Amino acid sequence: MAQSIRIEGPSLLRFNIVYSILSGKQLRISKIRHLAENPGVTNAEVSFLRLIETITNGSKFIINETGTQIKFKPGFTEGGIRLVHNCDCSRGLGYYIEPLLLLLPFAHKPTEITLRGVTNHELDTSVDVIRTVFVPLLAKFGVEGLGLKLTRRGLTSESQGEVKIECTPVQSLKSVDFSKPGPVKRVRGLCYTSKISATVSNRVRSAARAVLNNFIPDVWVYTEHQSFKEGGTSPGFGFSLVAESVNGSLVSVDHCAPKKRDSRAVWRSSCESFVRRIKSKRIYFNKLTEFHFIIDGRVSRRCFQNKAWSAY
Repeated sequence: MAQSIRIEGPSLLRFNIVYSILSGKQLRISKIRHLAENPGVTNAEVSFLRLIETITNGSKFIINETGTQIKFKPGFTEGGIRLVHNCDCSRGLGYYIEPLLLLLPFAHKPTEITLRGVTNHELDTSVDVIRTVFVPLLAKFGVEGLGLKLTRRGLTSESQGEVKIECTPVQSLKSVDFSKPGPVKRVRGLCYTSKISATVSNRVRSAARAVLNNFIPDVWVYTEHQSFKEGGTSPGFGFSLVAESVNGSLVSVDHCAPKKRDSRAVWRSSCESFVRRIKSKRIYFNKLTEFHFIIDGRVSRRCFQNKAWSAY
């Protein structure tokens, strides 16, 4: 009989389930929010367990009456085509996609699954970042048959988005060395609007290139607009940036905002997060460069030189 795993608390519940399936060990999670005002598993966690049942064969889970304990018996990742799962909208689709990216490459059969839910949620990684960062990084590990297509964007639970994932099983993985990220060689971005004027994305794109071209010439920002029928009842807009180094390292930021927020505020927040992440990942630029962006009507200047960061 396989050795069982015992864990307390809901922390890393999704990845503990993934490890249980890959290792073939039974899993028991106890004391799930047992001291909280609303104890037990959440609707999103139950929806995730249902998703695991969809893509695996033989997996079984038992939740006690209070919802504070889960007993999970793993099966094997079978895969399949034309699979559909309606995700709980209290979490974004990134909450469900991240563990799938770890399981589907080891399925017995090619997988084609459609997930429906909120594509851009403040608590989870957006579908745009997963598509532009996670998928290319997995390709470096040898997962080359992985594809993610955003067929419909949904910013709220009232208008569900849709994502289609296709994955071909792999026989082995490659080793990757990211110890030396190297200098940034290009920046790519996406500004999307849903059920609002398309001029918002055009203004943000112009502002983005005006700022980013100050420190790197290879900058391209794409725009995406969804009409009333495509956007449903979820008006809003958002912006994502991805910086790629010469050695293949990727740094990204993503911000989503409702219709009432100012597009300049969203862009300013994206720039600040973008610069902070580049600094924290020790990715630098080839030469001394000034980075300007507007904060409360004043111009703030930042300098990059090799791996140094200074403000003046």
